[in-house]
Amino acid sequence: MNTEDKMTSPFNIILKVIFWLSLLFIVVAIYSLTLTQHINYEFADWEVRNEFYGVILFGLPVAVLLTLTGSIKKTNNMMQNTMVIGSSVLTSIIAFNLMTSMLFSVGFITFTNDTILYKHRYKKRVTISEQRIRYNGTIGFYKQRIVQIEPLLTFWNKVTPIDTATINRAEWTSFRR
Repeated sequence: MNTEDKMTSPFNIILKVIFWLSLLFIVVAIYSLTLTQHINYEFADWEVRNEFYGVILFGLPVAVLLTLTGSIKKTNNMMQNTMVIGSSVLTSIIAFNLMTSMLFSVGFITFTNDTILYKHRYKKRVTISEQRIRYNGTIGFYKQRIVQIEPLLTFWNKVTPIDTATINRAEWTSFRR
């Protein structure tokens, strides 16, 4: 069997796929835990959001370990492979500790619609809602906001803080009951 056959064996292809999917997962995890925390798009369903972040938080250490499938090579000497394994395990442990500490972070609090105040006359799915924090971890922790919600692709909402005193009332129907 020549070198090309070894590189394209089904086992090596599976290892490469695992390696690249792990790297992709790590990039998505880091992006969703950092940059996406500062944009106006949120999950439409808080349960889907919780599942997504649950997978991210507990999957990141596993993904770090799975990168070993592409990091350990026969061309490396025993010391290099040992260092790769040791650093991957250490990084995985650090990632797990960071992820579990993030479970108690304020950044993962969920706003839920409490009252729909207005509906847009022409864009029927666009609303102005009063939202409250759905958070049971801190006794007495309370926050509310008034936002314009525009659905995006079923799973997300564009959420924009809005002052109801400044809206054009001709475009909105009061929905208070």
